[in-house]
Amino acid sequence: MDISKLLAVATTPINYATQSSTVSSATCTLNNKPIACDQLGKQIGGFIGLGIAFFVIVIVVSVLFTIFWVWMLVHAASHHIENKAMWIILIVFTHVIGALIYYFIVKRHYTDQVAPVQQPPTNPPPAATPQATPPPAAPAA
Repeated sequence: MDISKLLAVATTPINYATQSSTVSSATCTLNNKPIACDQLGKQIGGFIGLGIAFFVIVIVVSVLFTIFWVWMLVHAASHHIENKAMWIILIVFTHVIGALIYYFIVKRHYTDQVAPVQQPPTNPPPAATPQATPPPAAPAA
């Protein structure tokens, strides 16, 4: 192959006006209906937004469920409850469903049974005032 032919092809100016008219006149198919290809993005743009919104909602809900799961797992492991090992295994293997079961069966009743801690009074009682002591009696002679 001759290098001069390659250079001629590489340096040939491109007419962008004819290319854009070719793309705008092309037709694409959307739901078995012909549509101009430059309109295709406008036609499916709303669906892309819905897909992104759905994805974000799924991610947020998944993070919240995971936080709840860890919270229930920590509660089961750190408090004195009946069948501690069973609850931990249930929560670990069933994830959110086990955490919900644990919450409604154990956690709510556990917090109801624990007596609230009494806080010390905010105003301490006034200190007793020292009473004046009588002077020592004079020794009897």
